[in-house]
Amino acid sequence: MGREGLARAAHGLSAPASPDLPLGPAAGVAAASSGGEAVTLLDLPGAADGPGDVMMRFGPGVPTETTAAQIWRAGQTSAAITATQTRGPAPRRRRRRSTAWAGTLLLAILIAAVILWLRQTPGAPLAVSDVDVKAPKKTVRCDGQADFVGVVTTNGEAGTIRYLWTRSDGRKPLEGEQRTSSGDTSVDLPLHWKVTGAGSFKGTATLRVLSPTTSGKPIQDKASFTYKC
Repeated sequence: MGREGLARAAHGLSAPASPDLPLGPAAGVAAASSGGEAVTLLDLPGAADGPGDVMMRFGPGVPTETTAAQIWRAGQTSAAITATQTRGPAPRRRRRRSTAWAGTLLLAILIAAVILWLRQTPGAPLAVSDVDVKAPKKTVRCDGQADFVGVVTTNGEAGTIRYLWTRSDGRKPLEGEQRTSSGDTSVDLPLHWKVTGAGSFKGTATLRVLSPTTSGKPIQDKASFTYKC
């Protein structure tokens, strides 16, 4: 700065400040007020007194955020963080639950399919493996009846047994069929032989299973009783 500048600065300090001096657009800094507030006006070219004016304020006069506003802002921030943390894992839980239900449903369908397939699969055919005929142990008295039981052993499959009862007195054989259910491994085939008249008599009954048998051939057994009158 030259001598002329120093002189002008000294003259300005010694001269009394006039409150009536206008502040034009070229004036950059206003005089300090009694409150200690400094005001700086920045005027943009061609936009004076318009919405584009910018005012910057410095000093103790600048308003600050109140305590209530700070509490409100902290509450809003905490609520936003809580909402984000709460909403985050929800889709994962729904996906896990959906996956678990889908796996359970698939397992149930597979089990039902296996059970249905097992029921529809045909089992082994019925087959008779043994025949046992039981006669009365006691002597049959006058006009009495001898009750025979033929016990037939099978493989437990469902089917029809064809059998034939023959008696030693020369009567016509009794042929019959017996239907069996799945799971029945033993079937009883009865024969009732009635005797009348005086005298002594020994009767023999034979049970012959015609089919089906494990060997493919008829299986038979017999037993006898005594009659006295």
